[in-house]
Amino acid sequence: MASSSSTNMMSKKDQMYACCAEKPPGTVFSQADLVAFGIAADLPELVALTRSLYDSRLFQYLTLDSAICYRIRSREDAARWVGAC
Repeated sequence: MASSSSTNMMSKKDQMYACCAEKPPGTVFSQADLVAFGIAADLPELVALTRSLYDSRLFQYLTLDSAICYRIRSREDAARWVGAC
């Protein structure tokens, strides 16, 4: 029950990152994968979440078969990228 309560307190951005971080390192996520997490209410919200994660350097954009995909960076690596800009 405590984990459900703490999940509710997390921002949707943090929830999305946490769901991705549970997968093996290097996992590539499609939009369908991210939608399946059930965090974004609709496509515009999903786009806003992925953009926010990208702006924080926590997501990398990739293309696979001409489709946009995503891969996460560790928080430590993201902090290094932010500091390099």
